[in-house]
Amino acid sequence: MLKDNLALPEGSIITSPQYRNDAPPLAGIRGSGSNFTVERNTLTQQMQKPEFLTQALMVPNAGGGFLVREIQPGSVYEKLGVRTGDVIRSVNGQPINNMEEVMKLYQQLGASTGGQPGDRDHRGGRTESLQYNIE
Repeated sequence: MLKDNLALPEGSIITSPQYRNDAPPLAGIRGSGSNFTVERNTLTQQMQKPEFLTQALMVPNAGGGFLVREIQPGSVYEKLGVRTGDVIRSVNGQPINNMEEVMKLYQQLGASTGGQPGDRDHRGGRTESLQYNIE
C-alpha cells in the first residue's frame, strides 16, 4: 500500500493511491517463466480499462528504463510475468527510458496486429527476456 505523502520521482508512469484485487481472473493470457501467449482481444480490452494503469507502480530507474516498485496481485502485469524489482529497459527492441518512449510503445501495442514482442528486463542482478506471442 502506498503512503499518501510518498513523493514519486518525476516521470513515474503508473501510480495508484491504493490497490484493489476484486477483478475477475484474466482469461486469454497463458504461459509462465519467460514465454507467454496473449490473445489480442484480451490485451485490447485490458488497455482500454482505466484500472490498467493503476495495477502497478513504475518509476524511472537511475540506470535507464523503469523500476517496477509494486504489482497488484492478480493484475494483468502479474499474469504477464512482471515482478516487483524488475527494471524494464526495452520492449520489442525499443528502449523505454522516458514517458515519450512509453507512450509511443503503448500506442504501437494498441494498434499491433500480432508478432512476438520481447519485454527485456533486469531481474535479480541478471538480464532476462520475457517473450509474448500476441495472437
